[in-house]
Amino acid sequence: WMSGKWGIGWRIAAGDNNLIKNYNAETLVEQIDGIPGVGYVLFGLSAGAKGDRYIAPHSVLKEMNPKSCPDRDLFGELATAFQDAGYKVLAYMATEGPAKLKHGVQDAYDWDPETETAPSVDNWKSYVKDRYGSDDEATLKRAYAEVIVKEYAERYGSKI
Repeated sequence: WMSGKWGIGWRIAAGDNNLIKNYNAETLVEQIDGIPGVGYVLFGLSAGAKGDRYIAPHSVLKEMNPKSCPDRDLFGELATAFQDAGYKVLAYMATEGPAKLKHGVQDAYDWDPETETAPSVDNWKSYVKDRYGSDDEATLKRAYAEVIVKEYAERYGSKI
């Protein structure tokens, strides 16, 4: 479906912040409509390569790390608005997940240099260890797929 077409992508600062609260999805669709030939859009559920923040609510993350995702489902609004305007929607998610497997705990949104901890990463690892019996890298990756990715995939289904 991508043959002979081109698309456009961008990053949105994710997490529970004012940008998410005030983002105007319809205005963005209107702006993209002004670019001839665009057939698809790519935007992230996560904050670019940062796997500890998202632009849509998540039942597990919102409970354990409230600042990691908003109450507003901006991804869902964008996906619906773009599909309604005739665009294909591609979703991006940083595979490092809330464990920060690529960038490290020091890159977490709640990193505290004094204590050298990030409660959001600790909370995720504790959740995974409680439910899976381990928090090694392979288990963290599996939990990311089964808990984080699965919920979003089920919610958005044919929108992505």
